[in-house]
Amino acid sequence: MKNALINSLRAVAFGLLCLTLGTAAPSRVLSECDVSFESGRFSDPGRYTWAIRFCDVRELTYQKWDAKLQRLEDGWRALSAARSAGDWKAYRVKWLELLPVMRELETTALANRHVAGAGKVLELYRSVLGSRLYQGGFGAAADLESSSARILTGLGVQRAWVAADIGVEAVLESKASGQWFVLGLAAAESDKVVDEYRHQTGKRPGRPP
Repeated sequence: MKNALINSLRAVAFGLLCLTLGTAAPSRVLSECDVSFESGRFSDPGRYTWAIRFCDVRELTYQKWDAKLQRLEDGWRALSAARSAGDWKAYRVKWLELLPVMRELETTALANRHVAGAGKVLELYRSVLGSRLYQGGFGAAADLESSSARILTGLGVQRAWVAADIGVEAVLESKASGQWFVLGLAAAESDKVVDEYRHQTGKRPGRPP
């Protein structure tokens, strides 16, 4: 069962790596909101004014989270290197550096359950991660905090590499699910601009071409 767990984790790692490499922009994780493109939602006159407001609220959300998502991506690489070297001290230090970002994702998802992507974040921290730890022989965990404790404790036993693998994948999946969640948060904010446009103009907003 443990070998099956490790093979499953490695498969997830490959798939998520492809997603990460395929969607991340060179300079930032989240693509910049395109005013010209989004102006297609609105009708003249004032379509670009509305589009600028639309993108401004999205960018506020992106700016809040982009560097944090980048920290998770960079941290995943550092954790992978520490795991490969069997350097559990370096692994522990990096994990504790990344834990606050994952905590913030979990807390924000709990407070915004209705937002697209929140369910995936909560599923990761409150179901998937605990299940992997249980299958790996580290005991049950019901949330991120208890899962983190299991991983850190697991670094001190003979199967430390199994606990380390679970942690590496948790960070990578945090970045992937977190990215979709942040897009959902940004969309929820920009939807308020669309609603205001509808109320002020009496027009139904369209979709960008």
